[in-house]
Amino acid sequence: MGGDASLVLSSGWIVALWIDSYMIGPLCTMGVIGKRLNQVAGKSGAITIPDVLRDRLESPAIAILASVVIVFFTVCFLIAQFKLGALIIEDTFNLTFARAYEVSLVVFAVVVVFYTSYGGFRAVVWTDVMQGIVMGAGVLVLIPIVLTKSGGLEKATQTLAQRAPMAITSV
Repeated sequence: MGGDASLVLSSGWIVALWIDSYMIGPLCTMGVIGKRLNQVAGKSGAITIPDVLRDRLESPAIAILASVVIVFFTVCFLIAQFKLGALIIEDTFNLTFARAYEVSLVVFAVVVVFYTSYGGFRAVVWTDVMQGIVMGAGVLVLIPIVLTKSGGLEKATQTLAQRAPMAITSV
């Protein structure tokens, strides 16, 4: 998701509609299957998706496979988040010593693991929900302001096309 802005710049604004589907798809999916999934989980006493699959399909192997798949893809997703978090810390505090990236990575990981462990997963989810609401409201407020100040979408796109892309260095 970190390269979405550059993808829009290089491919055009239509890509923004494709990116919007990242939010609409999961919302619609959970709207369609969420209630039924909750009912099935409530009847069996299941807490997680692998629990539901185990109880519904009567197969512990399916639950283990589902758990492994979830852990694998979560780790893949978190690697990018932790890398970006470390780069943000390194850049924010202008760290220039030899192992600045590694120190930033450890600091970010400790903070995330501590917050998740101490506050619990539910607290993390509520934080994400509130952050999503604030970000969504911010976008709805800022889009008309930015388009007005920039002279419209076409002028903003032309101005951006004339600028040289910024070089981003990473570890």
